[in-house]
Amino acid sequence: MKQFLKKVWGTQEGYAYIGGKNHSTGDFFQQPYKYPDQLDEMEKKLEELNKTSSIYFCPHLFASEGRRVKENSLPTRHLWVDKDAGSLSELEPRPTLCWQTSEGKWQALWKLNDPIELDKAEMLNKKLITYTRGDKGGWAAGKYLRIPESVNHKYKPAYHGILLWDDGPTFEPLEFVKLKELEDFEEVQLETDQLPPMPKKLPTYQEAMNQYGKKVPSAAWTLLQESPKKKDDWSDKIWKLESLLIKAGVPREHVYAIVKDSPWNKYERDGRPDEHLWREICKAEIEKDEVTPDDAMEDLPWMSLDSLMLYAEKPQWLVEDIWMEKNVGWIAGEGKSYKSVMSMDLALSVASGKPFLGKFAVKDPGPVLMIQEEDPIWRVAHRIQVMSDAKGIVDIDVAHRNGNLVLNMKNTNIPLFLSIGGKLTFEDEDRMDALERAIAARRPKMVILDPMFMLAAGMDEFKSGEMAGILNRLKQWRNEYDCSIAVVHHYRKSSGADTQKLYGSMALYAWSENSLLVQRESRDSNLVSIRRDIKDAPSDDKLAVEFLDIDGSYDFIFKTEGAKTTDVVLDAVKYSGQGEPVTIKNIMDLTNMSERYVREKVSDLKKEGLVSVDRQGRGGVMQITPVNTRKEDFDAMV
Repeated sequence: MKQFLKKVWGTQEGYAYIGGKNHSTGDFFQQPYKYPDQLDEMEKKLEELNKTSSIYFCPHLFASEGRRVKENSLPTRHLWVDKDAGSLSELEPRPTLCWQTSEGKWQALWKLNDPIELDKAEMLNKKLITYTRGDKGGWAAGKYLRIPESVNHKYKPAYHGILLWDDGPTFEPLEFVKLKELEDFEEVQLETDQLPPMPKKLPTYQEAMNQYGKKVPSAAWTLLQESPKKKDDWSDKIWKLESLLIKAGVPREHVYAIVKDSPWNKYERDGRPDEHLWREICKAEIEKDEVTPDDAMEDLPWMSLDSLMLYAEKPQWLVEDIWMEKNVGWIAGEGKSYKSVMSMDLALSVASGKPFLGKFAVKDPGPVLMIQEEDPIWRVAHRIQVMSDAKGIVDIDVAHRNGNLVLNMKNTNIPLFLSIGGKLTFEDEDRMDALERAIAARRPKMVILDPMFMLAAGMDEFKSGEMAGILNRLKQWRNEYDCSIAVVHHYRKSSGADTQKLYGSMALYAWSENSLLVQRESRDSNLVSIRRDIKDAPSDDKLAVEFLDIDGSYDFIFKTEGAKTTDVVLDAVKYSGQGEPVTIKNIMDLTNMSERYVREKVSDLKKEGLVSVDRQGRGGVMQITPVNTRKEDFDAMV
């Protein structure tokens, strides 16, 4: 390390800045040392840091121990480039020193015959970066570079850097002025000098979002919610984020506040001054109207033949036999056919990993967003509580402390998020943008929208032109955020197949990839048949579920399709005892229903004269006996 740093700083005197970033803790160390007097002390510190941290140096010296900024910089004898992508052969002219920091990433120095002021060095760096396709924001004074042959702890396992060469040629500044990428020295100098100065007062992240959050495009939201991975190009990500915000009409001061707080702020990562971020944002603003062929190609998701020939992903179940990953579709049926109940069960199941309707396994549990625009909060909350209890999701401990009753909830980290009565409609762009931001932030496995007729308020559901726009937008969300989307919808009063009963235009039928189509047996029945309409897993099988109690204990049972709807408790009394007395517990064991529900049903059956009830024994155990049981009653149950 010492020999390399002596080669860079030579016989100059001043203050040298070094830094270290511990990628496990996020802690950053930075300290100036008097050069050359404290070179040995500096080397010891670097060797210590190298054991746990990535270590950096600044290629030029500073006049004092003040800030690592251009105003404090001494003239430099080097130009520098940080190259995070492309080819090593693009580093032309051949640099004086070059080293590899990780696979496919390099840094280099071009030594000048005589020192130059930092203003001119920055200008020449910009030309050199453009010419070599280096890090667009790496031209500024105070730039940190990795020390050759140090350990890059950003990767697991850590990567040991490689010094490729240190015997390249030296250069006259004029050689870089003549590079063909920019026309002349004076023009570039003028561009650098005319960048607006960084304001003394800038908005906070929250202030920027409060004022311009509605303008933040979805692609920018995605970047803001990502976590950097080891192969990510930070320079490309931050430049893209800046450009997206500027093109969306966000002022540069507010772009600065948003980007500074983003996960891609490489300037904060490297301990560089905030002024460097400000300059890059100003540059992005200057270049906002430049469109390259590559930029134009990003407007459509092009795939090559090679990519398609190698594509191996196949549809997978989100909920086995019920809903596939990344599918869009309907939960549809006539009014009062338990559509909202089943959609809530589905939401809670996917979020918790508990089986849907207690039967269908969740294969890939994760966050769920649910929009509920029909039911009031109290009803939604009550049903969530009842379902959670039935599924065994949330435990509540009851304790007495200091004479007070204390409730302690366990396992409350189920990632289910509901917006209830938020006045969302498909025509309200602000609220639709807010929903997309939530999807980008939460990355849900599933989004459920309930019900269609309220979300489509103001739209003509029978006009394909009006509906196609919103349906396409929902599919775009599915494509961009890799989530399933289910919309709760009503049937219209007509004959025909299930899909032909969907209220609205033919566009609704064509849009669906995965739907649950439900039909209540009759107005007086709680028996519901469910047909699954799944393009990638077609099935003619129907399910039949009888909902016994959705408010008190969330009880239901599966039945054979077409079975006659009968009173389950009465059947249990007859079947369990074969005409002999049975207890409440006997019925509960047979039906798997709650004690409260069974007692209420027994009371109703007694009033109707269908069972008799006696209390026997010391504890007064309730004995229930069927009235007028006939052989054909047993035959009907078999």
